[in-house]
Amino acid sequence: MLGYMIVIEAGDTVAQLESECGCPILHNYFEPEIQFGNPDFVPSAEISAEHPSCYEMVFILGGDFGISIFIPKTEGIDTVLLAICAQYAVPKLI
Repeated sequence: MLGYMIVIEAGDTVAQLESECGCPILHNYFEPEIQFGNPDFVPSAEISAEHPSCYEMVFILGGDFGISIFIPKTEGIDTVLLAICAQYAVPKLI
């Protein structure tokens, strides 16, 4: 698979992340008016996984191209980004 990784740093915003990756983080892909917090919200990431020190969101953008986004569980990380990860991430089994 081809693609790239993004590692979030303290002070990065969700808007910056969405601009960098081109993926919707806080709203539905096909219904952008439905945002995180709405009961009908469904994350656009293919998977969100929880690791001991970070979360990982994976977006498959077509064919064999994807983006992995790593969100550290550290101070200074956007609290809304951490909240969406905490709500939707599944424990990484490997």
